[in-house]
Amino acid sequence: MASRQDSTPDRNSPDSNSPDQPGLSIPVYVICFPDPDQREAITERYAAFGITPLFMDAVSGAAMSDQERQAFTRSGREYRYDGPIRDGAMGCSLSHQAIWREMLDDDIPAAVVLEDDARPISGTDPSPATGLHRGLIPRLNDLAAMAGKLDVVFLSERFNRPMVRVDGTTPPAPGLAQPRFSDMGAESYFITQKAAAYLLSRPDRFGVEIDLYLHHWWRHDRHYHPLHHTPPLFEEDGRPTQIGYDDTPRYAGSGLHHRAARRFHRIRDSLMKRVMFNGYIRRAKQRLQE
Repeated sequence: MASRQDSTPDRNSPDSNSPDQPGLSIPVYVICFPDPDQREAITERYAAFGITPLFMDAVSGAAMSDQERQAFTRSGREYRYDGPIRDGAMGCSLSHQAIWREMLDDDIPAAVVLEDDARPISGTDPSPATGLHRGLIPRLNDLAAMAGKLDVVFLSERFNRPMVRVDGTTPPAPGLAQPRFSDMGAESYFITQKAAAYLLSRPDRFGVEIDLYLHHWWRHDRHYHPLHHTPPLFEEDGRPTQIGYDDTPRYAGSGLHHRAARRFHRIRDSLMKRVMFNGYIRRAKQRLQE
């Protein structure tokens, strides 16, 4: 049986037993395989921003045992999607979940989670305090100060959809918003302990890729309210995904009831997003004003 190596983050400095970095009020986790050269490059990337990352060993999906796969293979995914979840996506989900569990075990109120291909967007350098983002660390500290009112705040965006501000700010000032009607991606986000506990309690965390699961607000409304930081603070560095989707096989032996269920869920999700969106925005605004 393959063993996981992600139970404890790899600290990179002698005094890094404390999650607080100079000037930063929350830990920044980076999911990465134990490659010394890659970790050194990532450490240098964030050193310019005054951040010392805490590395969480990425889970290799290909090395998982059959027993470890069962949570994914028995999730009922075939009633929502026409192909099984890939090995890389399984490992990616477990890597994120390991950080959430550590937050609960170590009583960490909030953290930033980054995948190894995330990088700060040009212009977030904290040296000019009056820059568009007021610097990366100040913005992350702003989120930490609001942790009691937040669940997840995505720090990247994929689809570049129109954003609806929910915190009273207006462009070009940075703020919190929700795109119409959802986004995807898990390469960079802020998460609170409360949200981590909720996400770990949901059985559907095994039935869908992590970069979709985190964005499904309409399935969890009133319990889980993800938002976006706008403008985004991070972006992907352009390397090809290690998960792979192009050659995903289709479920063998899918019957009419499977196909009918998939169609039902696609239509239902689409309608729910549109019908619930305005109420979701209203509740997000109220929550931030409390």
